[in-house]
Amino acid sequence: MKLLFTGGGTLGSVMPLLAVLEELKLRDPGLDFLWVGTGKGPEKQIVETGGAHFKSIISTKLRRYFDARNFFAPFFIVLAFFQSFFLLRKERPSIVVSAGGFVGLPLIWAAWCQKIPILIHQEDAIPGLANRLAAPFAKKITVTFPKSADAYPKNKTAILGNPVRAEISGYSKQVGAEYFNLSSKLPVLFITGGGTGSDFLNNLLWENLDELTSIAEIIHSAGRGKAIPTISGNPRYHQYEILTDRYVDALALADLVVSRAGMSALSEFAAMSKPAFLIPLPGHQEENARILEEAGAAIVLKQKDATPKKFLEAVRDLLENAEKRAEFGKNIHQAIKTDVRAEMADLVLKNARV
Repeated sequence: MKLLFTGGGTLGSVMPLLAVLEELKLRDPGLDFLWVGTGKGPEKQIVETGGAHFKSIISTKLRRYFDARNFFAPFFIVLAFFQSFFLLRKERPSIVVSAGGFVGLPLIWAAWCQKIPILIHQEDAIPGLANRLAAPFAKKITVTFPKSADAYPKNKTAILGNPVRAEISGYSKQVGAEYFNLSSKLPVLFITGGGTGSDFLNNLLWENLDELTSIAEIIHSAGRGKAIPTISGNPRYHQYEILTDRYVDALALADLVVSRAGMSALSEFAAMSKPAFLIPLPGHQEENARILEEAGAAIVLKQKDATPKKFLEAVRDLLENAEKRAEFGKNIHQAIKTDVRAEMADLVLKNARV
């Protein structure tokens, strides 16, 4: 049986499906996995390491605001549809599984034309345009939050949670401490903007670097092409472009995480019970962050309000208050159900054609 997963451009639509792929591979090493992603995203290396064959197709985005690129988007979508159609005819997968993102949309349409079952997963609290356009063609839809289910037909929607990789719960602080060469007994602050990084978070950190390294050891994942080597002279500041292999170690060590509010990252924080200080990207991430803030599971600062001074004050307050961090860690673990790899793997196999 061949199972096709799709997602990419960023790692948000990749990580939950990769967790399910790994679960399925453990159950049946004879299963054949194909991952279809973008040509320029960070997903290729990660999914190949996870055991899937990788192919890329044309990918474009429908922007819900004026942008000259929207004029060319229909042309690329049509090309991607035909590319997907012939790829599916050749590969003949038993199911197509997507967690959103526009790279998967032409595949879903082409799969429906060929009567290939489709399963889509809705990570974020607010459904994105790609999943909304895909939903009518899906055989099964899974969602992370109960409120997201309202956007989809009840007869084919399941409130599941958001799966995370098994290694998230099998971490070792000792291994991480040795790799990152942490020498002090100060709390560890992990700052990440995801695989593509965040210039906004990077700059907030760099503007407060001297003050923060006086009270914490910092592990910083700056993003591909966004690290500045000349800043790395401080022995308590550990800068990396992207922590593909060591991300779990960094997260395990963290006494506090500063991040955007993508659901893949939030789910991994929840699985490890990590207190988080979130500065969400304006838009759908703000709703993800709001749900956690209302659950007492994270500190949230909107980007428009995130001055260097407010950023420093919030980080300092959390680093100096272990009791508050423990409460946030406990609450985020309860707010997002993450141990659902087996349930989602069951749904993939149940809905796949034989």
